[in-house]
Amino acid sequence: MSSGWAVQLAASKSETEAKSDAARLDAKYASALMGEMIGVSKAQLNGATVFRLRIGGLSRSDAASLCARVKVNGGNCFLAK
Repeated sequence: MSSGWAVQLAASKSETEAKSDAARLDAKYASALMGEMIGVSKAQLNGATVFRLRIGGLSRSDAASLCARVKVNGGNCFLAK
């Protein structure tokens, strides 16, 4: 059952940069992501616009497992609700 957890892989300052980063991360961590798609979402953070690269719609345990797989492959991530 999905409980609205997400794994954030990165954040970019522009949508173009975010889409480029998403493609790069998708290729780099394809085995860790196991077919999950990286989504780009616009957010306001401390008055600045950022574009978050997240894989959402996960249960907490699925999000934790995915993030752990990314970290084993040398990446950075954190869980977000």
